[in-house]
Amino acid sequence: MPQTARIVDGPGKFDLMLSLFDNKVLMFELEGGQQVPVRVLSIRKEDGSGENWKLKGVSTKSGKDLKIYYSTRRNEGTVSRE
Repeated sequence: MPQTARIVDGPGKFDLMLSLFDNKVLMFELEGGQQVPVRVLSIRKEDGSGENWKLKGVSTKSGKDLKIYYSTRRNEGTVSRE
């Protein structure tokens, strides 16, 4: 994965909630088709819409810390290594 990559598909709001409360691993699909499994450590609202989020997590594949900006309205965003 490059330092910053575009997310083209990912989970909905309910799955974001489960990722925190039930320790569920989320899958994000990157441009080019690569799948990134992420264990979410924190979620913050980006704005008042309730659809845009800032996440911090860890790739369960590589063990790298990740910073994610994600829109549950569009199921798109960006992911970068911290």
